[in-house]
Amino acid sequence: MRDRPPLLVCSRLDAMNGMLGSNSDAPTWGCAVVKDPIEVVRGKVRRWLQEEEWQVQEKTHHPEARWLFAAGSRDDRAAITVGQRANRQDKISIELQIVFTNANRFALMPLDRRKSTVVEITSYLLLANLEWRGLNLEPTDLFLMSSIYYDGLTKDVFFQRVRALINASVLVRSSMSLLLDDALADFETEDRN
Repeated sequence: MRDRPPLLVCSRLDAMNGMLGSNSDAPTWGCAVVKDPIEVVRGKVRRWLQEEEWQVQEKTHHPEARWLFAAGSRDDRAAITVGQRANRQDKISIELQIVFTNANRFALMPLDRRKSTVVEITSYLLLANLEWRGLNLEPTDLFLMSSIYYDGLTKDVFFQRVRALINASVLVRSSMSLLLDDALADFETEDRN
C-alpha cells in the first residue's frame, strides 16, 4: 500500500478575530493537518495487536486490500488476518482460517453424520454472529470472519470479535475431532465383529 501524505486543510477564521483579541479587519487563515482515516484505523489496529503481544506482519501486495496484517498470538494458539477491503472504506475485517488435516477421513464418514456435524457447526456460527466460507460436506479449509464498522471500532470490540473467532475455531476443531474419533471407534468395533 502506498502511503498517502497528510491532508492540509486551510480556512478563513474571520469570525475568530474578535475572540482572539484582534482589532484588524484583515482575514485570518488557519490550517490543520488532517490524517487519512484509513491510516489512523490501520495504526490503531496494529498498536492494539502489539499491546496485546501479538506478532504482526504487514502483507503488502494483496490486490483486494487497502491494508492487511497477519497476526499470531503470543502463545501461537491463534493466527488471524486483519485488514480493510479495497471496496469498503467504512469497516475492517478479521479472518481466521481452519485447515482440516483429516479432510479425507471426514469425507469417508457416513453422509448423515457429516450433515449433522455441518448443521451443528453452522448453528453455532450463526449464534456467534460470524460469517464463514468453506463449510460443506467435504471441507478442506474453513474461513471464519467478522467485521467492525469504523464508528463501532474500539479495542474492546476488536478483541471481543477476535475472541469470538478463536472460540468458534475451538468448537469447530473439537466437533470435527469428536466426529472422527467416534467414527474410528465405530470402525474398530465393526472390524472386531
